[in-house]
Amino acid sequence: MDAFRCRRPALPGGALFDALPGDADPAQRAETGARIAGLLVRGARTTADEAVIGRLVRLADDHGLDLLADLWQQAPPE
Repeated sequence: MDAFRCRRPALPGGALFDALPGDADPAQRAETGARIAGLLVRGARTTADEAVIGRLVRLADDHGLDLLADLWQQAPPE
């Protein structure tokens, strides 16, 4: 019978895990979504500047409200 040799586990280090594909950090995604949504809501409500309003409308037209809603849905309730 052949003797089974145990080997030490490999320690690949953080570089290996950093290189793995994956989704964005959920906490960072939630924070970003909350900040964007807050800026949009506050900016639209508190400004009379037509340029700001135009940029907000253009942002919604170009990227859609669904994208902003997807970012915002991960934010914790206030």
